[in-house]
Amino acid sequence: MKREPTAEEREKIVRAIAAGDRIGATSMYISITECGLTEAQEFIRARTTELQAENPEKFTQKQPKRRRFAARPPPAREMRPPPT
Repeated sequence: MKREPTAEEREKIVRAIAAGDRIGATSMYISITECGLTEAQEFIRARTTELQAENPEKFTQKQPKRRRFAARPPPAREMRPPPT
């Protein structure tokens, strides 16, 4: 049975979206409304777009993720003579 989120629940979802946690916001929406994943994703995507239009300063471009390990060259292979 689907139900609409209360004002307080909507605010929690908005805070999660503003923090960049769209997965958490989607999860909250699903648990609150008991809807499917696709419907929840559509709601979060639409709400994110609305919030970005209302407050663009809160939704600045995300910094690229820092790589955990520096790229290393492959190890040098030892040249062996062919078997005789």
